[in-house]
Parts: sequence; structure tokens; C-alpha cells
Amino acid sequence: MNWKLVLALVCISSLALAAPTGKLAFIRDGGVFVGDVNGYPKLVSKSARAKFASIAPDGRSLVFFNLTDSKVAPLQGFIARAPFDSSAPLSLPVSEFPLEHLSYSPDSSGLFVTGSGTGWKLEIPEFTALLGAPNPKSQALKFAPLSSAADGSLMAFVAGSDVRIMNKNKEKMIFTPNKPELMLEQVKTAASSNGAFQELLNPESAAISSNWLSGAVGLRPDGNVLYFASNLGTGISATGNASFVFFAVQLSTQRLRLLSKLGVFHGSMPSRVNFAPDGSKFAFYSQFTLNANGWLQSLTVCELNLEKPIEMLVKDLLPKPVVTPTGSPTEPGAPISSPTGEQLLENGMAWSPDSKFLAFSVAKYAKFSPTYKVFIKDVTYNKTLLKIPNAIQPSWGEN
Repeated sequence: MNWKLVLALVCISSLALAAPTGKLAFIRDGGVFVGDVNGYPKLVSKSARAKFASIAPDGRSLVFFNLTDSKVAPLQGFIARAPFDSSAPLSLPVSEFPLEHLSYSPDSSGLFVTGSGTGWKLEIPEFTALLGAPNPKSQALKFAPLSSAADGSLMAFVAGSDVRIMNKNKEKMIFTPNKPELMLEQVKTAASSNGAFQELLNPESAAISSNWLSGAVGLRPDGNVLYFASNLGTGISATGNASFVFFAVQLSTQRLRLLSKLGVFHGSMPSRVNFAPDGSKFAFYSQFTLNANGWLQSLTVCELNLEKPIEMLVKDLLPKPVVTPTGSPTEPGAPISSPTGEQLLENGMAWSPDSKFLAFSVAKYAKFSPTYKVFIKDVTYNKTLLKIPNAIQPSWGEN
């Protein structure tokens, strides 16, 4: 596939749109690729067994994991430095828990390797030659960090329905359902002028802590403001749906406010928000389950200056089998829902360094042979600029 030609053809039809820049990394057919967005990708891993990959925001290093045949250590880590002509083994303690997510800290100095409710923060070693097996300093975490500030020191996470932050090994509670009065008062005020918030005012339900859900915790890159989603104690339906809203907390003053102009969302509680590098907006994924064989999905960008939600992936029901990120279709009858029959892979979402573009990966069902694709969209115009076939898990760094 001539990547440069594909980009040129797309841009010709969208002359008013700017072209994305920077280095994009992704996995295609089990291999790890990296290259300029407007150039040709370079194959970094030739094993065709890559499972996770992420490029640093500064574009200078790339970490990836390949599957092995070992039951003791099923994943082997590697690190490559620009210009990515070779890679070296990277010793990481990943055998101690299932690896589910891999991401750099925004300042590129560390790596978050997270699994089921736990994880590690690792300092990426600096070296000039890719020789030997560099051993990064590691910090075990009793939680899976969902977001970190630009310098990597401040982390945010959810424990049960509690929203917490940790800085220099010291935890601080930001929200607990045991003290929801301020949040409910703000929703009550919003409901006086917007009926959409009325359904969130249920004192009897809110009095039961198990009815509360918190999720999609996100730190603005400067570390000054924390954003999180909450269902306000309205519980969750039998199909897994909830009504939720977003709050912002000024960490220096603990001032909390409801982002009322974003409105009320319906569906599964989003597990994470992905902040643009400039801190002006974030993206999150959710889905709305209709029944056992039907659901809708959405990818939303929230413009914080105007508190404006923008649907990147329009909700539309198409009853097709679901494809898992491993490529194995589930039982027939479950749907992939989008206008093109494509399902968003939640662990594949990345902002461009200039915060103008969003890359995300999708899967499209085909009998015995599901296909994958990475989309790059201009957020301002909500237009697709580029599609990379057979690719998943995009990550984006500077040139």
C-alpha cells in the first residue's frame, strides 16, 4: 500500500483541511510500524507477533511487546530509538499481571504498563546504543492509572466509585459517593433550566453508595484540573446503561463544577478520557446496549472552551457480529455499530501533537477474516483524512 498516495488522494478531496504531521506508530499484521504521517512507515518489529505498541509523545522512542511461547512470560518487551532501525530487549515486570494497556507519560520520561486494576510506572532509560537489555526503574502501583499530568508525577485513578489522585506516593481523595451533596446541588441548579438533568435527581437512589459509578478520569496535561464522569447515583440498567455527566475539579482550590453545557450522556460509563496535548479538549468512547444482540457506540470529542460535544463516530445500529481486538469473532448475532459496520477498538486512540487530529482504530467483521483499520480525522471539521488498512493501536509522537 502506497501510504503517501493514499494521503494525497484524500487531501486532494479536502483541500481546505490541514495535513497532519508527526510520527505515527501502529501494529499491522502483527508487525510494529512507525513513520511520518505524510511519509512511509518503517517496520520496526519483524516477528509478526506484536501485541502492544506505543510511541513516546516526543517521537524519540518506541516500546512494544511481542507474544512468546512461554507460559511464564508470555510477552517480551522491546524498546527502539529514533530513527528506529533496530530495537533492544526491555526488561519489564509484566509477567506479574495481565497486560491490558501501554502508554507513555506525556513528558515521554516514563511508561505506564497496566493490567487488571494494577500496574507499574517505569522510567525509560536513556542510552545512545541499543545494546544489552536496559533495566528501567520501576514503581509498583496498586491501581491502574487512567491519566497523568504532563510531567508524569501526578496520576489520577478510580477505586470503586472513589476518584483519587496520587502525587509522590501520597494519595488524595477527590470525590467519594459518601459526600455527594455538592454534585447533586449543581445538578439541581442545572435541572432548573435544562430538563435533561431532571432524571439525575433521585435522592433515594443517590443515598445508596453502590448505585454510584465514576469513570473516565482525566487530568488536563498541566495537572491543574481533573475531569471525571459520574452517574450521580442513578444506578445502572440490566443492559449496562447509565446516564452520566462530566465534572471538573480545580485541584489547587478543590472547586468542583458541573460541565452542564456538555449535557447528559447515556450508555456505558466510559473507562478513560484521552486529552489533547494542548488541554483544550478530550475524547471518550461509550456504547449504549439495546438488547443482547443490539447496541450503539459513539466516539465523542468534548471542546472544553465552549463545552461543546462533537460526535466523531455517529451512533447507528448495524446487526453484525462483534470482533474482539484479538481478531476472534464472538457468537453471531451481536452487532458492530457504526455507519460502515465498524467497531471502535477502545485501546486504540491517539491525538496528534498539535491537537488538531485524532487517530483511532476500528474492526470490521468479515466471516473468518475480520479486518482492521486506523482512521485519522480532522477534529475541527470532523472529516476523515486518512485510513490505514490492517492497522490497530495508533500512537502519535512529534517529528
